[in-house]
Amino acid sequence: IRGEEWLPSAPIHVALYQAFDWNPPKFAHLPLLLKPTGKGKLSKRDGDEGGFPIFPLEWEDPKTGIISSGYKEEGYYPDAFLNIMAFLGWNPGTEQEIFNLNELIDAFDITKVGKSGAKFDPDKAKWFNQQYLWQKSNQELAKELEADLEKRGVSTLLDLGLVAGQMKERVNFIKEIYPSAKYFS
Repeated sequence: IRGEEWLPSAPIHVALYQAFDWNPPKFAHLPLLLKPTGKGKLSKRDGDEGGFPIFPLEWEDPKTGIISSGYKEEGYYPDAFLNIMAFLGWNPGTEQEIFNLNELIDAFDITKVGKSGAKFDPDKAKWFNQQYLWQKSNQELAKELEADLEKRGVSTLLDLGLVAGQMKERVNFIKEIYPSAKYFS
């Protein structure tokens, strides 16, 4: 499975497989990921300018030294990232939107991948992350909040489980709790 931008070179790749007497794989080409406006191919520049990540991990352009943010560094949960990527151009044909990896594997059907480009929606990506944040216990979130506070150089005697429980429905990411909670002032 690869992007549709590889379609023009597919005959060359098949010829290479034949030349080496290898069995060629079955190729499937997915439609392009489009900008949030829906006009044009999504690029790393769009993410940098729009304030949303494009890469799974932070990436530094070796030529320019420009650093593009990554989903991990921005605070997205791995399962949320999988859901975001799975729903770009694919729909299971049900109302279910939150899937764990095994459910995605079981539900995936290549015939349900759309034929036109999929518009990337940064707000929907945040929504997916929020859904996973809500599923976590207050104690799990307290550990994440404690780590975030340590990075910021903030120490507190507050019950972080209580704080996380009070704030988790108001934020999309753990890193948003400290700046938006009056508990810390």
